[in-house]
Amino acid sequence: MRYAIIGNSYAAVGAVEGIRSVDGSGEIDIYSDEPYQAYARPLISYFLEGRVVEDQMFYRTNEFYSKYNSHCWYCRVDRVDVEKQTIYFEDGESHQFDKLLICSGSKPFIPPIKGIHSNNVMGFKKWDDAKKLQYLATVNNKVIVLGGGLIGVKAAESLRNLGLNVSIISKGPRVLHLILDELAGEMVKKSLSSGGVDILTGFNPIEVLSDDDSDVKAIKLENGDILPCEILIVGKGVRPNIEFLGKESLEINNGIAVDRHMKTSADNVYAAGDVAEAWDLLSNENRVISIAPLAFEQGKVAGANMAGRAQIYQGGVPMNSIEIFGLSVMSIGLASQQTDGCEEVVCQNGDVYRKFVFSDNRLVGAILVGEIDNAGILTTLIRSQNDITKIKEKLCNVIIKNGDFVSIIPNVVGWGNEARKREFA
Repeated sequence: MRYAIIGNSYAAVGAVEGIRSVDGSGEIDIYSDEPYQAYARPLISYFLEGRVVEDQMFYRTNEFYSKYNSHCWYCRVDRVDVEKQTIYFEDGESHQFDKLLICSGSKPFIPPIKGIHSNNVMGFKKWDDAKKLQYLATVNNKVIVLGGGLIGVKAAESLRNLGLNVSIISKGPRVLHLILDELAGEMVKKSLSSGGVDILTGFNPIEVLSDDDSDVKAIKLENGDILPCEILIVGKGVRPNIEFLGKESLEINNGIAVDRHMKTSADNVYAAGDVAEAWDLLSNENRVISIAPLAFEQGKVAGANMAGRAQIYQGGVPMNSIEIFGLSVMSIGLASQQTDGCEEVVCQNGDVYRKFVFSDNRLVGAILVGEIDNAGILTTLIRSQNDITKIKEKLCNVIIKNGDFVSIIPNVVGWGNEARKREFA
């Protein structure tokens, strides 16, 4: 059996381990367009500002590929012929496969703005982006980040910590508006501002201006304002890396459609991670959820199924955790937007904010700002979708008082001993 894996991050690692849990001898080839073994992508902002060094970046040890009898090819895939079960590369070479996993991740969305392809305009998604920014930060000072999402906010924080002059410009009503509500967003904005990052929300850029050498020098907003910059980081969302697929080869919506086995619409082809529309526990439908632990889990399920052991992907829940200039923030499930039929319980006390969202006596979402201890318990409770009628009133009182909710939750999710409680603490 010849297994091919396009991509070399969390889902790929999970897939290799999933395959080897079933098939100890089949050939496993991994194709990566980056010249690195699997690394932890969330660490690139910390690498940028020097908080972690190169040896701390890797997701698995150097021995991972040999331990699991797999081979990593550092090359770019040009196209895939699903029917012929063949992968073609830019140099004209090709490899055939029996089973294929597509876990090629995502890339920054580059908006169609005039002048957007000037020099020193870049995304912030890969390790090489961080390395390039490290150099640019030594010879430039003024940075503008387009977009107030997770990528843009973390890039802004790191560059500000390096001493650069940093501004975030977001078309949305607030930073992190896709994962936080208005109150939490204001707290994050305050933290960014206190750290020295300027925030402009509700503004839309219409042109990138450059000098005679095509180096970016400013952006122009739709209100006519011109803001100078020497580095422009585009953090306006991401798109799946699937250009190498033919338009008719697989069912593709916002990502590659997969079933509960992570199988695509084509025989012998699977998908996982940021490219896959997989099962969402809360919405009861398929959608892309770009979270590293879910990518690994999806990859492991896909790998087992590719090797012949039937496994079902149990589904994922949106979850984001971030620290911004010392302010801890976490969003879980259906928390950022008001949802019909849901009840919200909210409490803000200084730098601590809590919001829990209930639907039919089940916890379906939570936002924690300032204190996120024991958030793993909430994630487990949301994933379980157990009826919490018996403790709902007590839980709401704890939220309002900013008290400890740990002691009243375990019985509802079936934890019968202290060891089990500590496992999720």
